[in-house]
Amino acid sequence: MTTKSKASLTPLSAWLFGGTALITLMFFAKVSDPFNAVKLWTLLLVSTLLIVNYATTIFLELRAKRVSRVEKISMSLVGIFILALVIDLITTDVKFTAFFGAYQRRTGLLAYLGFAILFLAASKFTKLESVRGLQAIIFGTSVLMAIYGLLQHFHHDFIKWNNPYNPVLTTLGNPDFSSAVLGIFVVSAFGIFMNFEISRLNRAVAAALGIVMLIVIKYSQVTQGFLAAAVGCGFIFLIWAYQKSKLWGRLTFGVGGLGALLTLLGAFQVGPLTKLIFKASVTYRGDYWRAGFRMLKAHPVFGVGLDRFGAYFGQYRDTTQVLRRGPGIVSNAAHNVWIQLAATGGLLLLITYVALMAFVGWRAKVALQKYAGNQQILVATVIGLWLTYQAQAFISIDNIGIAVWGWLFGGMIVAISLAEIPASVGNSAHVSQQKGPKVRNVKRAGSDNFAANLSAAVILIVAVLGVSMLARGESGAFNFRKIALPKTQQDYLYFQQQIDSELAKHPVDPYFIGSMARELVQVAQNFATSGDFANATTVFTKADGLFASLIAQDPRDIAALQSRASVQDSFAQIYAGQKDLAKSKTARMNSIAALVKVCELDPLNTTNWLQLGKVYKAAGDLASARSVIPKISEIDPKGADLLSAKKEFGA
Repeated sequence: MTTKSKASLTPLSAWLFGGTALITLMFFAKVSDPFNAVKLWTLLLVSTLLIVNYATTIFLELRAKRVSRVEKISMSLVGIFILALVIDLITTDVKFTAFFGAYQRRTGLLAYLGFAILFLAASKFTKLESVRGLQAIIFGTSVLMAIYGLLQHFHHDFIKWNNPYNPVLTTLGNPDFSSAVLGIFVVSAFGIFMNFEISRLNRAVAAALGIVMLIVIKYSQVTQGFLAAAVGCGFIFLIWAYQKSKLWGRLTFGVGGLGALLTLLGAFQVGPLTKLIFKASVTYRGDYWRAGFRMLKAHPVFGVGLDRFGAYFGQYRDTTQVLRRGPGIVSNAAHNVWIQLAATGGLLLLITYVALMAFVGWRAKVALQKYAGNQQILVATVIGLWLTYQAQAFISIDNIGIAVWGWLFGGMIVAISLAEIPASVGNSAHVSQQKGPKVRNVKRAGSDNFAANLSAAVILIVAVLGVSMLARGESGAFNFRKIALPKTQQDYLYFQQQIDSELAKHPVDPYFIGSMARELVQVAQNFATSGDFANATTVFTKADGLFASLIAQDPRDIAALQSRASVQDSFAQIYAGQKDLAKSKTARMNSIAALVKVCELDPLNTTNWLQLGKVYKAAGDLASARSVIPKISEIDPKGADLLSAKKEFGA
């Protein structure tokens, strides 16, 4: 997009903006997690190159004493945030999850480290003139996502996703996330439309694209994109109104405030906007938030562990959530970034994050006051984009494809606030008051550049190797799922070889191990159904060993505990049929022990209590079986599980 004053993009800022867009756009259907895992790998590669250039630049400027106090504060806050992450990594019980993130979330330490690098790079390698380059990159990204969203809505997706829900996944894999990121991009298009230095044609094109994105958001059937976009667009319009007159500004602020209040009330089913705003998902988010607050209360300093929300959700949810959606509906995220950080990282992480965001807010105020006219609209656009991200983060998770933009905008705000005041309002070029390095330092700088390039090459190689290892595990898990379950012993030997091959890869996500173990359970059950108890016992033993190893690594792995209880129950039936009552009794006790632990971790799950009662009954302990009836009744006195319990082993 051309403008009357050209956008300024250096190679580093182009890589920064293009890399951020690439993170959002990237997905690969031939891996187990085609969206979040792929975006994490892309984030690692993009941030690797950025951090080396940033570190080199900062080193040279620190030596030349050209780093401002504000930059030092910025670096210190980011450093403290990263330190808090590292401390939380050390205190998290499951290091794999803390480091790489939960399966299909991937927002562990690595992701946040990448976000922090994007922030630092944006604060150093961008300036006011970069905003138009950013808008151009977002424009291109918006076009691709809008087209893909329309193709999905009209059922012309070139990939056949296993998706029973709304088809508008775009490149984020979820209608909620697609709506949120398009809402952010709408603000960028509105910023172009409100910049009167840009030609009328380009402003009209931006407006048309914004309308198309709003249509795609409508097709996604998710309102958060509209609400988030309203925040950013409203802020830009507010600044423009204040430029016209204080009266117009105050009037706009009043109307906007009233609209925000009505919207908030509508979300809580109060007021005239209830039918338009309220969605059941808003209520569900409240359930997740309450669980997050309980986690923070119980673990105030370090939280429950990085990206470990799902492992603790069952223990800290309440009866309201269980009765509203059923005992089997759980969540591995708080659906509020601030609560998520508080619950999983404790006050240590929350306070450092709040401090960093407050710092960005302060620099936003400084930047806004520094400029006027169309340049102030550019500043307001970046601030509006950042506010839009913060608005959606209040009701959503830190999805990698969305979060990268929020951290990028935050860093840009810091950079713009530090820029020199331009020579005139109409001229977007800045007047630099800083002198360049003296000639005698050129040789030394060349040496530093060589060292920087060498360091960049080494770090990039390490990053590529690390990403390749992660990709190998994801693709292996994907390919394994396509192998047909064996029906003969010969087929099973090949099947077992594939499992051993996948387990030999490092690192192996615990989720993949659990998936393979459950495949083995299905194979063993098929053998048992056909009467081949010898092979069934062998395969059950292999699966049981994998579940036991998962439980040893993560005693809160409810899925592994439930699966092991089922396997031990199968053992008990096989041994009972073979008249080996001692082994059958031992297996029953193992099954009971696993289910007791499950009920401790998820005490409001009536289905688990019912299953525990059934195993007690099978073990001949009818008194213990009946003891679960009052527990189920206390949770859900009108539920189907209570009726089943009374029918199975009631008085």
